[in-house]
Amino acid sequence: MNHHVALVAGLALLTSAASAADQDIYDLRGYYGIPPDYEVTDSGRDDIDGGHRLGVQHMRNFTEIGDVGGWIWGAEASLSFVDDQGVEAFIPAITGLVGYAYQLQNLENLHFEGTPYLGVGLASIDGTGDDSELYLEYGLRVASFWTFESNWQAGIDLRLHRADADVIDSSGLLACFVGGYRF
Repeated sequence: MNHHVALVAGLALLTSAASAADQDIYDLRGYYGIPPDYEVTDSGRDDIDGGHRLGVQHMRNFTEIGDVGGWIWGAEASLSFVDDQGVEAFIPAITGLVGYAYQLQNLENLHFEGTPYLGVGLASIDGTGDDSELYLEYGLRVASFWTFESNWQAGIDLRLHRADADVIDSSGLLACFVGGYRF
């Protein structure tokens, strides 16, 4: 009888470990974003089209994603391109994210993330009198992802975004369309 109890307990432990591993977030993602409009601070020109943003993001949990969620961290590299009203900008940036993730217990393919973020880059700008300047971005991010049985992902990432450089700045909603893979 004790052997059966030990066997059942062992199987239960393995099953719980496997289901906890299924809830781990270890994702590599790519995204296309539409940044908010820019303003050239020294000329009064505003409503410069925010252009396009391409990025690669890695996200990982550092606590277990349990019934009430868990803590996550990540990093991303992005390229932003602006070309409007005589202003051309190319902005490579590195951004760090730390926050919280929640996975629905009755729908395990869906999870949500909320993170503040901070990034730094170098903005190469033509049409404002400067060639390149330090770029800083920060804000709050909420995202939702569906992970398919094949581990591929699709999601949306919305950010209350603020970006500052010496000559241009931007604030507003940054919407990103995301595709990725869970390892």
